[in-house]
Amino acid sequence: MKKLWIYLLLLCILNSIVLFDQSFGINIIIFTIPFLIFLLVYMKVNKLINNKKGLLFLIPILVLSTVSSFYSNIFILLNVLVIPVLYILFFVYTTDPTYNIIDLLKKAILYIFLPFGKIGNLFLVVTSGIREKIKLNDNTKKFLKALLIVVPVTLLVLWLLTSADMVFGNYFSKVFKIFDYIPNTNIIGRIISILILFTYIGSTLIYSMNPEKTETKRKTLDYYTIRLLLTVLNIIYIVFDIIQIRSLLLHHVGNTITYAEYARQGFFQLMFISVINLIIILLSKSTKETKYNKIMSISMIFLTLIIIASSFIRMYLYESTYGYTILRLGVYVILITEVLLLIPTIIYVFNPKFKILRSYLYITIFVYTFINLFSIEKIITENNIKRYYIKNDIDIMYLENYNYDNIPQLYDLFKKTEDEELKEQIINYLGTMKYNLKNDNDSIFEYSLSKEQAKEVLDKIKIKDNKIYIRTE
Repeated sequence: MKKLWIYLLLLCILNSIVLFDQSFGINIIIFTIPFLIFLLVYMKVNKLINNKKGLLFLIPILVLSTVSSFYSNIFILLNVLVIPVLYILFFVYTTDPTYNIIDLLKKAILYIFLPFGKIGNLFLVVTSGIREKIKLNDNTKKFLKALLIVVPVTLLVLWLLTSADMVFGNYFSKVFKIFDYIPNTNIIGRIISILILFTYIGSTLIYSMNPEKTETKRKTLDYYTIRLLLTVLNIIYIVFDIIQIRSLLLHHVGNTITYAEYARQGFFQLMFISVINLIIILLSKSTKETKYNKIMSISMIFLTLIIIASSFIRMYLYESTYGYTILRLGVYVILITEVLLLIPTIIYVFNPKFKILRSYLYITIFVYTFINLFSIEKIITENNIKRYYIKNDIDIMYLENYNYDNIPQLYDLFKKTEDEELKEQIINYLGTMKYNLKNDNDSIFEYSLSKEQAKEVLDKIKIKDNKIYIRTE
C-alpha cells in the first residue's frame, strides 16, 4: 500500500515534466498509461472493482488520450474537459454503479468536491509509516503538519505575486538563481502542480474507499499552522506592498522595464490573492483565539486593502490604454465588493460571534442587485466613445454585439465622427439590427425600454435595394 503512494508521487512528478507548461501531443498518453495502471492496481488492492462494465470507460479515455499524438485541432482542447469527466464516470460505474441519471450526476458532483474533506486523512495515511519508524514529539508533529499546509499556500501566493508584479518578480528571482542551470524550469509552478495533483488524486482515492460516509464534524486548522501561515504571508505582503508603493505610485520601476509595462499587468492575480486572504482570515478565527492572531489578521486586512488598491490602479491604467470591456468592468465590481467584505471581516476579527458568512451573502447580493440597476453595455459604450474622442481609437467590433442598449450611443457616434470607414461599419451594423427587429415577431410580453429606444433610433434608417440610408433630421 505504501508503494502505491510513492508511485502516485512519481506520477505527479511525471505530470509536471511532460504536461506542465507544454503543448498537447504524445505527452498525454505518456502520462495516461502509467496513471491508469496505478488506478487499476489501487482499485484491485482495495477491492473497489464492483462492476467490471465500468472498465469500458477506459477505452474512450485511451483513445482520446492518443489522438493528440496524431492531430492538432479544437477537439484536443475540448478533451481536456472530456477526459476528466470520463474518469469520474469510470470511478462511479466501477466502484458504485448506478443507472439513474440523477444519482449519476449527484455522485459525479460528490466525486469532484467531497475529496477535499479527506485531505487530513491523506496526510495521516501518507505519514503513517514515518510516524511508526520515527518517534516525534507533539510539537514536531505540529510543525511538520503546518509545513505541509503553509509551504504550498506560500508557494502559490509567491507565484501569483511574481506573475503580478515584474519588480517583485525580479527581486524574488534573484533568490532562486541556484535553479538557473535547470533548462526550461518554472520550479515554483512545477512544485505547486505536483502538490495539488498529489493532494487531490490521493484524497479522491481515499474518498472512493467509503464515499457514502462524509464527516460532519467541523474541521479547523491547527493553532500553530494558522499562526505560521499568518506570519509568513504578512512578511511577504509587507515586502510586496512596499514595492507597490515605491513602484506603482512613485514610478520607481528600474531600468529594465517601463512604467507602462509594469502597471498594466497583474490585476487578476492580485484580485485572486485578496480572496485567498479573506479565506485565511476566516480560518484563523476557527482556531484558538489569541492576541497575536488578532494582530496578524488586522495586519493582513490592511495589507490586503493595499493589494486591492494596487489591482484597481493597474486595471484603470490598463483599460485607459486598451479600452473598456465587460470583463474589465467586472474586475472593478469584484474589487469594490472585496473592499466592502473587509468591513464585516474587521468586525469578525474582534467579535467571533458576528455572523460573517451571512454578512458576506448580504453584501454580495446587494452589489449584484445594485449593478443590475444600470446598463453595463451602455456604460461600456459611452466610455469607449469618450476614449475615442481623446485617443482616436475604438474597438467597434467589440461594441457591435447585437445588444439594444448601446444603439443610441453608436448612432450618435455615427453622426459625429468624420472617419468614413468607421461610419460605414456603424451604419452596416445598425442596418443589421433594424433588419433583425423587423423580422422579430415581438410579443407584448417581450417589451423592454431599451428595445423601444433602439427602435426609435433605427426608424431613422432606411434599407432599399440592399443599400442602407439614414434619414436626415
